[in-house]
Amino acid sequence: MERFINSFITGKCEDVLKEFPENSIDLIVTSPPYADQRFYGTDESRIHPDDYVEWFLPKAIEFKRVLKETGSFILNINDKVVEGKQHLYVFELVFHLF
Repeated sequence: MERFINSFITGKCEDVLKEFPENSIDLIVTSPPYADQRFYGTDESRIHPDDYVEWFLPKAIEFKRVLKETGSFILNINDKVVEGKQHLYVFELVFHLF
């Protein structure tokens, strides 16, 4: 844990957060892949909006495990609009997070 103090950490949260004890992080800032909107170099980074909440929730459980009660969680996410219709996955995700 010492090597992470006052550090900026990058990596897949599924891998990195396993090294942290419960209630040990003051701030989590994340910008997960936007649903089916950008190519980040691998097909696994392209998540269809219909699958987004299911894909993200296991990560959210881990975020909650390591975040201190007084900690902050910042999520940078974008909605998806196709032919003038907005997909509701962002609203569904926020609903499930609370």
